[in-house]
Amino acid sequence: KDQEKLKELLGKLKDANLMYQFMFQSHTSKLGFDETVEAIRKAAPKNGWIIPDERNVQKFWVENAGLTDMTRLQTIYICMPQGAYRIVKEDKNEAMAVMMPMGISVYETHDGKIGIASFNMDMMSSMFPGVTGEVLSSSAENLAKTLEDIVE
Repeated sequence: KDQEKLKELLGKLKDANLMYQFMFQSHTSKLGFDETVEAIRKAAPKNGWIIPDERNVQKFWVENAGLTDMTRLQTIYICMPQGAYRIVKEDKNEAMAVMMPMGISVYETHDGKIGIASFNMDMMSSMFPGVTGEVLSSSAENLAKTLEDIVE
């Protein structure tokens, strides 16, 4: 009976598109595509992040899947190893490593606007107890500081 209630609730969340809003945050950039990518690269370290990797998703998909109608899409991976370690050092939390490092996607819409998307760590922090919630909350603050001069 609980499973039926859960499925019903999830169906309502799906219909309202709330899960997208819970899980992700997106913003419109004040800058062009390349300028947005560069601004994130510069702002992230000033706010405690390291950038262990980047991916030009558009280039990868064009070269490997022949998807030639792609708009620009690049993901910058950011991490705060000390915070991430505080989470995953407990065995029960190791599965959260799937979100580490966290990607910030910079994308161009078909109408030419530049967007920035990431996990909604602020919302997620309220769903996790203890150290996980604390780390996600402080990471959400640092991400907001990183993006504050870039987003509209």
